[in-house]
Amino acid sequence: KYSKDQSFVPPTQPFCVVQPKNVEEIQRILKIANHYKIPVVPYSTGENNQGAAIPTYPGIIIDLGKMNRIIFIDDLQRNAMIQPGVTFSQLQDEAKKHGLRVLTPLELPASASVLVTYLEMVPLYAWPKHGTETLLTMRLVLPTGEIMGTGQAALLHEEKPYDPMYGVNCFLNRIFFAAQGTFGIVYEGVVKLKNLCEANEVVFISLEKVEDGFKIIKELKFWNLGEEVFMMNNMDLALMLADNPSKDLPELRNILPKWTLIVVFRGTSEYVEVQEADLKDLASNLGFKFQKDLSGVKKADEKVLAEIDYPKGWRKWSEYKGARNTIPFITLIKSVPSYNNEVYKLAESHNYPKEDIGCTLLPAEVFRVHYQFSFHRNPNDSEETERVKSLYMQTVQKLFGMGAYFSRPYPLWAEIAYSRAKTYHMYLKKLKQIVDPNNIMNPGKLAF
Repeated sequence: KYSKDQSFVPPTQPFCVVQPKNVEEIQRILKIANHYKIPVVPYSTGENNQGAAIPTYPGIIIDLGKMNRIIFIDDLQRNAMIQPGVTFSQLQDEAKKHGLRVLTPLELPASASVLVTYLEMVPLYAWPKHGTETLLTMRLVLPTGEIMGTGQAALLHEEKPYDPMYGVNCFLNRIFFAAQGTFGIVYEGVVKLKNLCEANEVVFISLEKVEDGFKIIKELKFWNLGEEVFMMNNMDLALMLADNPSKDLPELRNILPKWTLIVVFRGTSEYVEVQEADLKDLASNLGFKFQKDLSGVKKADEKVLAEIDYPKGWRKWSEYKGARNTIPFITLIKSVPSYNNEVYKLAESHNYPKEDIGCTLLPAEVFRVHYQFSFHRNPNDSEETERVKSLYMQTVQKLFGMGAYFSRPYPLWAEIAYSRAKTYHMYLKKLKQIVDPNNIMNPGKLAF
């Protein structure tokens, strides 16, 4: 459980696992770790699947799973203060009682930690509508054992610390984003919630090529249409819609369009009707068609809404062969076709079936998108695993060479990422030396 995941990061067995119940126990653990110079790795739910919580060196795993309290939900401000062990399914259940809902992640399952998912900047289905900043403020234990808060959370007795810019006029959260637990342990944070809507409609736009959707996405963003907007090739969409991926996928993949742009409208019935009318006008102007179902797939709209509401993510999608390895990155939307062409060539050279490559695109801004490739393999087949690992790493190298931006420097590509940002990496190391002078907190990550 703690020494490995489905990633290609080498497994490492920790010395021991501790499960603190409060911040004082975390401080005591860090005091001991600092005294004896023992590496410490924070662990929430283990659903990252990119090796971020696998120890680089044997040490202490601090499992935060028992710190799973929803401290409060503010109906008026639509915020929640939670601990790191709170999962999406847990918070979603509670938020719905207040007429609210949680912004959920692409790829990760509902059993993932909300705080850690937001800290790691994992793409959310609602990014196109609500942006990337979903964590307002937080309180954490620094590697030295000291307590720190960001924004208004720096006032430790402030009951509703919502303002992320309070006092310092800067967004301190960003220091800790995508840091993989190297700068401290967040023990509570305030996250945004959104209204639970009376009407939720899904529309599908079938496309022959990925670039056929670019102008549509641009116009959707410009006119602010859709609560969730994302595009999948037939592989990833089949995994999302399949009841049993290991059995249903080949047939389902064959009947789906090569690419599908999915738009979800939410709001009052009247508002959704207006949005759909605007989409109809847009379709007429740009010459595309949309429908509320997919031919040959029963209740496709309900399955999409269910996945967004309580995502199964890689837990379900890896059932196709047993393991799923994803490469997530940020890029200009116009570059996506060239990435696809190069990755398909690499797949052919590794005797990997092109149709088994999953591709998903999520707009972040008008021209900038989150994009990801996913490869599937049987983890019990050593020959296939080595072949897919080689394909995976060569794909990472190729994407870097073509200008892809890896905003989350996970272990397998951290050194490559930071070798291209040496000044930034230098200052990151200096900051690490200040907050973690004994280098006990998840050492080896972030390429130091």
